[in-house]
Amino acid sequence: LEKNYERMQRETDNYEQYVHTDLEFHMLVCACTQNTLAAQIYNSYENLIAPSILHTTETIGVGNGLKYHSLLLEAIRNRDPQKAQAVMREHMENNLEQFKKLAAVQGKDARAAERGGEAG
Repeated sequence: LEKNYERMQRETDNYEQYVHTDLEFHMLVCACTQNTLAAQIYNSYENLIAPSILHTTETIGVGNGLKYHSLLLEAIRNRDPQKAQAVMREHMENNLEQFKKLAAVQGKDARAAERGGEAG
């Protein structure tokens, strides 16, 4: 996990490679759980979520992902499952807020384009 996170930090200028490493991070977290069902489920949908994660990364950048991966790594390093769960919950809630903001801006831009004006 540590080496994977270090690679993520180096790959911030190549979103496709960054996302590939990000997905590896998720798989490594699944492996840490020693829950074979969780790993199988993740493997089965990894290819489905990759385009979404790439789009999100291209849209909002890598800062959010790096922040929460760092916090999750710290919780795992400290063997603190409650903290890891709280970090993941906050990460998902933060992503949802980012999506809502993005959707609002895109909706405003689309309405302005329909009127022939600029968004603002």
